[in-house]
Amino acid sequence: MLGRTSGNVLAIRPMRDGVIADFELAEQMIKYFIRKVKKQYFLKRSTVVVCVPSGSTPVERRAIQDSVYGAGGNKVLLIEEPVAAALGANLPIMDPVGSMVVDIGGGTTEVAVLSLGGIVFARSARIGGDKMDDAIIAYIKKKYGLTIGEATAQLVKETIGNLVPDTTKNTKPATIEIKGIDLVTGLPKEILVDEYEIKEALEPSIANIIDICKEALENTPPELAGDIVEKATCSYCYKSFRKCSFGYW
Repeated sequence: MLGRTSGNVLAIRPMRDGVIADFELAEQMIKYFIRKVKKQYFLKRSTVVVCVPSGSTPVERRAIQDSVYGAGGNKVLLIEEPVAAALGANLPIMDPVGSMVVDIGGGTTEVAVLSLGGIVFARSARIGGDKMDDAIIAYIKKKYGLTIGEATAQLVKETIGNLVPDTTKNTKPATIEIKGIDLVTGLPKEILVDEYEIKEALEPSIANIIDICKEALENTPPELAGDIVEKATCSYCYKSFRKCSFGYW
């Protein structure tokens, strides 16, 4: 709905950069979720588990708890996003081995090293899918003088966003047609962009994520760091940039 609503309808995102941007709307959204679950499963009391960025402040965490309580939650449990991501990926976080999680969300990216059920090192950065969309919008605007919306940028990212284009085959790069408003004429315009252009637009954001990955490895005990590299338990972006960022293939 973003960018496609009529004049009397406003689409709002209660969450932004991994935290609550609009307290009242976030509360209404959570209230709807709780009401729907209670109705479906005939629950009288609700225990709500909420994922929070590892770098969120006590004030931000308290705001999340207050929103859930205000929405009708009876008990609120907060779990840090890297731990939830590791559990969802079935990583052996309870074992005495190192596992690395790179969780790229819409508003934040969480990088964490886990072992024996705890976080050895964690870093949260407000870089995610939203920032990548913004980067594509800025790139298209600067290169082509074309204004596009968030929904179009997201479609481009998901369709041809590729940090490692396939150069082994003699094939043309993937392309997509996008529509926007020409900044000069103010009229609708359609252009064709390819995956190499989108790669160029996304590289600064991914480079920042790689820097956080490097920082995590630098602050990890040697034994655990060895587990991560040996078992390749870190993210694909690390592998893709291993030469330019870590100095080897």
